Amino acid sequence: MTNDIQKEKKIHGTVFAAAWDDKNNVIQVVVDTPDQDEFLIDPKGKGKELLDCLRREVEVIGTLKEDPSGDFVVNVKEYRLVKPSSEIGEGVTSSA
Repeated sequence: MTNDIQKEKKIHGTVFAAAWDDKNNVIQVVVDTPDQDEFLIDPKGKGKELLDCLRREVEVIGTLKEDPSGDFVVNVKEYRLVKPSSEIGEGVTSSA
């Protein structure tokens, strides 16, 4: 019933791997929020770019919907990396 409802939402959290292919490559990610909510990211469009942001803090704006299994899935419209003020260098580089 709720799987037809879609609304725009801003999500702030950390990107983690959620699914892998048979060669152990990450094919889908999830954003885990500080209050322990998890939002699967639709791997199409801008969402695919988050595959390169594992363990990074992000702010995502996108359309939220509930899939048939009850998981919340975000179709990413835009996102930005958030630089944590207390993080001590992990050697993370970005390729743009």
